[in-house]
Amino acid sequence: MNETAAHTSAAAAVLTVATWRQLYPHAVSGLYQPLIDACDAREITSPVRLAAFLAQWSHESLGFTRMYESFAYRSADRLVSVFGRRLLPANASVRGREAQKAAAALLRTRGAEAIANRVYAGRNGNGDEASGDGWRYCGRGIPQLTGRGNYREAGQALALPLEDKPELAALPEYTPAIAAWARVPSAAP
Repeated sequence: MNETAAHTSAAAAVLTVATWRQLYPHAVSGLYQPLIDACDAREITSPVRLAAFLAQWSHESLGFTRMYESFAYRSADRLVSVFGRRLLPANASVRGREAQKAAAALLRTRGAEAIANRVYAGRNGNGDEASGDGWRYCGRGIPQLTGRGNYREAGQALALPLEDKPELAALPEYTPAIAAWARVPSAAP
């Protein structure tokens, strides 16, 4: 069903296509119907629950426009304010804000992949920095799903091969189900 079709779901009764387009005029194309289906499946259908769901995930995805985590930090200071001590290598002998700033400046010259691999190393089921898991399992989709363990858990819960194909988490047909699962993990898919 496309975004212009008539809907008879409980979530669509609360969030119409017209309202969706008014609230999120630049949202990723093809997101509305999978989002409605996911909300219905997880019983996110009352005006209050749907408003909370939309508010949380709109914030995470910049109004449903960004499906990939950005590592384009405008300065080393900003990178330090977001990630702090995670910028330092696991075996760093020097600690503190100045060491963090130096590490941030160096990582910025190496690019997004280097930043992701450093800051997400050994977290949420990821391997060490050299494994590349930080980049492979960086934030994707509406909920900015992050970390190999979270991709595995969401994939198992939703019967999706997210650990093997993490890029699926950013696709409009899958990301709403992941977001709804993250919000209400105990409901049936």
